[in-house]
Amino acid sequence: MTSPGPGEGKTSTAVNLATVLAEGGRRVVLVDADMRRPGVSQTFALLKSKGLSGVLTGAYPLDEAIVTVESIPSLRVLPAGPHTPNPASLLSTSDKEALLQRLSETFDYVVVDSPPVLLVTDATILSSVVDGVILIVESGATGPASLVRAFRTLDTAGARLLGVAVNKFDFQTSGYYYSHYNDYGYYYSYHGSSKDRERSASTPTPPESEVRRPSRAM
Repeated sequence: MTSPGPGEGKTSTAVNLATVLAEGGRRVVLVDADMRRPGVSQTFALLKSKGLSGVLTGAYPLDEAIVTVESIPSLRVLPAGPHTPNPASLLSTSDKEALLQRLSETFDYVVVDSPPVLLVTDATILSSVVDGVILIVESGATGPASLVRAFRTLDTAGARLLGVAVNKFDFQTSGYYYSHYNDYGYYYSYHGSSKDRERSASTPTPPESEVRRPSRAM
């Protein structure tokens, strides 16, 4: 799961999708790959838990990092883990592919929540190693240009776009317009790596979560 910009509902969509699949009896793991703004970890109160960053650095094994959701026996969560100064570099290692492969062999669905695709490179890096990407947009907030740029960015990365999910659609006042950055966007722009900050700063017009199929990640 990803979105063009911040605050468009990718995390809530990822959580809801994983929950519905798990309640249907499927074995599901929800991965919080947004190590800059770990929304999934916050939703499940797992901000201080072991997680993805620790597994990728080899600090501890995957089995120790995955958390069971007690109210939904079929749902597991892999939190973002301890803060890391450069998530994009960590995700660029080959270890992420081995990790996703192992999760795919264990679970029916691997749902991955990643950062916005136009703000940092994390989602682009992940998009090439999962089976499909769902792009989340917010009706009345995501600008057309941002949507096109997000699609082209993912396409250039070799991602398989499964579709676009529109949040907060109002049939009475439907339409798109450009919106401004909020604090969430500021966080991404200035709390990532220097390379990510340069990428954000070079974007002329600021833009306003990834899923594997069974034995596949989304």
